[in-house]
Amino acid sequence: MEVTQVVNKQTVYITRLQGEEVDKKDIIPVGAEITATTTGMKNYAGDGTTPSTQSATFRFVAANIAKAMVKVAAQIYTGKAVELNKDDITVKVGKVTLEKTDYEIVGYSNNVKKGTAKVTIRGIGNYGGEKTVTFKINSKLMNYTIVYDKNADDVTGTMIIEIKKHFI
Repeated sequence: MEVTQVVNKQTVYITRLQGEEVDKKDIIPVGAEITATTTGMKNYAGDGTTPSTQSATFRFVAANIAKAMVKVAAQIYTGKAVELNKDDITVKVGKVTLEKTDYEIVGYSNNVKKGTAKVTIRGIGNYGGEKTVTFKINSKLMNYTIVYDKNADDVTGTMIIEIKKHFI
């Protein structure tokens, strides 16, 4: 991995090999992953025969999606769980609109009936974090057309009535 350091007001590029320690002056590039390992000492050394060691991997990202502005288009009730298409979602970090490949949909709640549902998205690639936002599930619009036939015995003319009503 190539890292940057500023030494005496000049930029210096350094290549760090896998497993090599990073320096506190290193400027880690976006997209890099670093595994940090700690070993307990004295009172934190484990059972006395085996040292207590913990590791965690950190991914450096350009922005946290948790701070993004997310808009979701209203959906129509289907009688089944409503799942979004990425075309229904707009994610903006600052003035930058993210591509569909910059995040993934990881979960839903309350997405079966009409009302307010939730979707959770997670940043991938240069973006990290998660954000849960709400979206509306609206009633289904039903169209009915009633036609009276003037040739029927009981009717003296033609009348067409169109009824549009929202149903659950």
